[in-house]
Amino acid sequence: MRSFREALRVTPYSPDVYFCLGNLQRERGDLDAALSSYRSCLDALPGFAPAYNNLGNEMLKPPRPERECGA
Repeated sequence: MRSFREALRVTPYSPDVYFCLGNLQRERGDLDAALSSYRSCLDALPGFAPAYNNLGNEMLKPPRPERECGA
């Protein structure tokens, strides 16, 4: 995770870094952060289909119970 943060410091508009960071965040279960990273990827490169795919897949998942309870 630290490497991605450093990469974003050096190249703040890199869609590849945002996409990979989103994938790592998703794998770690931090879905809100992953969605944010995928959106940042698309801000940097609007036509990047894999980011749309991952963003859409995460948004189609049913809400987690902890989200509904505000935890």
